[in-house]
Amino acid sequence: MFSGNNFPHQSRISALKQARDRRTITQTAIATALELPQPFIAKVESGERRLDVVALIGLAQLLGMDWQNEQ
Repeated sequence: MFSGNNFPHQSRISALKQARDRRTITQTAIATALELPQPFIAKVESGERRLDVVALIGLAQLLGMDWQNEQ
């Protein structure tokens, strides 16, 4: 069973945040595209909140990433 920071979801979120930073895309731009509030995106990136699978896939697509294989 997965717990804490070793849960695969968190490693994917970390990879997506790094990709967002490399592409200099703001949290606000991501939030607008996903129709979510910017503070929610900030909480996701900090590990306070989790994305559902639909938003996770959408975020990966926005960043040009394969959500299944990013580690």
